[in-house]
Amino acid sequence: MKIFLTGFQRSGTTLLRHVIRNHPDIRRVFHEDCLLAKGVDFIRNSVKFDIDKLHWGEKLPWYGLKPRKVYNGTIIDYCEEWTSLFPDSKIIQIIRHPADVMISNKRTFKIEYDKCYEIMNSCFEKVIPIIDSFDNCLTIKFEDLVITPLDTLTKIYEFLNIDSSIETVMSIMTHKQYRLDGISKSRAFAHVKENIEMKYDFTNINNILNEVYGVKY
Repeated sequence: MKIFLTGFQRSGTTLLRHVIRNHPDIRRVFHEDCLLAKGVDFIRNSVKFDIDKLHWGEKLPWYGLKPRKVYNGTIIDYCEEWTSLFPDSKIIQIIRHPADVMISNKRTFKIEYDKCYEIMNSCFEKVIPIIDSFDNCLTIKFEDLVITPLDTLTKIYEFLNIDSSIETVMSIMTHKQYRLDGISKSRAFAHVKENIEMKYDFTNINNILNEVYGVKY
């Protein structure tokens, strides 16, 4: 099984990668290598395991219509190429409150709110529903991963058809790297303190998320 993890940058893709790669049934989750730009032969020659037999994947966020790494096409093209090369693959997309995404992008990449807001408004409608329409795609909320990690991890592992026992889930929740039980719940509500919702209209983005997932922010 091949796993492709994606989402708008700073939506929680790194956290998602860690809780999947730390599962004992997963051999490896590449970190933004943009593997398809290098070719399947590169993958086969650069790893020390059988990519046809073991569970592995790649995490690749997007910003605008493009993946963050060098790739000629859009993130939609990448998903289509990935699922064509690996028909048994599964896609997990993570979404997050748009205001918190803006805050995180400004803190991490120094991207101004206005620019991030403009890109989200222009791209969410073109990207999120299409990725969700792929076969074997699961969409999760960052907030659920932080606030209700036990239920959310169980849902993810069941989707991947790997061990979802309480013992395994708890061991991953308390893993020394990215301990889910130690992440502040306030990370799911940073926008409340920043008061961004008073300055920007998220109606269009929220309508898209609500229409596709039934999510209301």
